[in-house]
Amino acid sequence: MDLASDIIGVQVPQQSETIEWSDGRTTVLPCVWEDGVNICQEDVTFVKFLAQLPSSLPNSNNVIHVQYCDWSSKPMELRELVNATLRQGKCFLLHGLPKPAPVMLDIDYLESYGMSSMRPIVAHDAKERVANFTYPHTDSTIQQFIDNVNNTNVIQCVLDLPFSQGGLPFFFSTLDHGMVYGWNLTSTCKMQSVHPDNFLVKAWALLHHAGFLTYFHHDADGGNTYIKVENHNGVKFWCLAFPKDGHAISRTTLIANFALFADLKKNRNKIESKWDFEVVTILPGDLLIQPPGQFHAVYTPVATFATGGHFYNHQYMHLTELSRYADHTKGTFFTNQIHEHSIATFQRMIINLPYLPSAVSKWYISTSSSYVSSI
Repeated sequence: MDLASDIIGVQVPQQSETIEWSDGRTTVLPCVWEDGVNICQEDVTFVKFLAQLPSSLPNSNNVIHVQYCDWSSKPMELRELVNATLRQGKCFLLHGLPKPAPVMLDIDYLESYGMSSMRPIVAHDAKERVANFTYPHTDSTIQQFIDNVNNTNVIQCVLDLPFSQGGLPFFFSTLDHGMVYGWNLTSTCKMQSVHPDNFLVKAWALLHHAGFLTYFHHDADGGNTYIKVENHNGVKFWCLAFPKDGHAISRTTLIANFALFADLKKNRNKIESKWDFEVVTILPGDLLIQPPGQFHAVYTPVATFATGGHFYNHQYMHLTELSRYADHTKGTFFTNQIHEHSIATFQRMIINLPYLPSAVSKWYISTSSSYVSSI
């Protein structure tokens, strides 16, 4: 499938190169054309590396692929399959959810999701990242971001747009133990001031221009992450990294292996010797859920609006603790967005421990020591 021809010279520079991914799709490579050169050469090198990685297939050992039509009448069993998958540090990919109508990604479309064209945002800018990798931010508005979709020399993304009216599909909503067993069941506790992130991180939105690369990272604070593409022609290449030795290696070795991604050119051979990779092509109608600490890179080849969120679950707290250890030791290097919510949510989850349903508390017994140390 050709994802490049229709946007070259329209949304990306005429000089943009293309590449074929392992799943057969052809995309543009990142390109900001300035003074006769593409200044995004480091991004180009990284995307070429991602494009040759194997696609995730239904027989994957690391990603469980499920068709919703096979489970739509068995929501409880489907939730338990998700729990079993994430407990093992694997990812869960649900195919076959309803697909969106073919509507243009414009201001009217975003306003139908409750967003305002005048909303101030902080965008990540590819050109700014070339100048300063750590601080690629630029102030903007939703209107300006949409206007720049067809600006061939601007590549930007917006992370964590508040979208609190969203969330996991209802049949998965009880996977969020922070909300269900933390906040919902401790409403009679002493009042306290809490950060809005406690409620905003459960659902957010992402906006990306064509050709934006997000380098390998894990999501901060030890949450599970879910993601789905909302616009009918949106696409994301979600590139997952799994330690070859699984959880048999020490956490200090794992952190050292994470750090290899900071210099692909220098460390490529070591990276390929330490990590296995799979690329999940997220299309409209797909829902990907990944466990805490999952290292991933993302390439967005076409303008895309996506929604997602974070959640905690008692059954995977051993992975939450490990992810938070990575935050504590190398947090500023290993994540792309930081939140201010986890401690208050963990406190609420602990307060409610004596009242957990038996189906949940049996799993907590095996992870309690990791759970307590994670706070």
